[in-house]
Amino acid sequence: MFLEVVWRQGGGLGAPRIVEEGEPSGRHCARRVGLCIVERIQEAERGKFIEYTIDKGPWPTSYNRARVSFEALDGGTLVTWRSNFTQLSSRVSILG
Repeated sequence: MFLEVVWRQGGGLGAPRIVEEGEPSGRHCARRVGLCIVERIQEAERGKFIEYTIDKGPWPTSYNRARVSFEALDGGTLVTWRSNFTQLSSRVSILG
């Protein structure tokens, strides 16, 4: 559901445009979001997690990899979103 609702339809920086389809699991799928930022799914396991990187765009990091994990919890799903990044400059503040 995450792939269809969040990755393909939108969320975050506006409506995305898929620039590469990738594999059925979502792996290698790339999308362009607001500010011409390109995100690419690097690893994915249906119903368990998605890991993606920011490949291009005016984002103030030299490295950015995020993991979105899904865990069944009390009849629903716990979603944990973690991001690791290397900031380009100490003068730029990233809130998250």
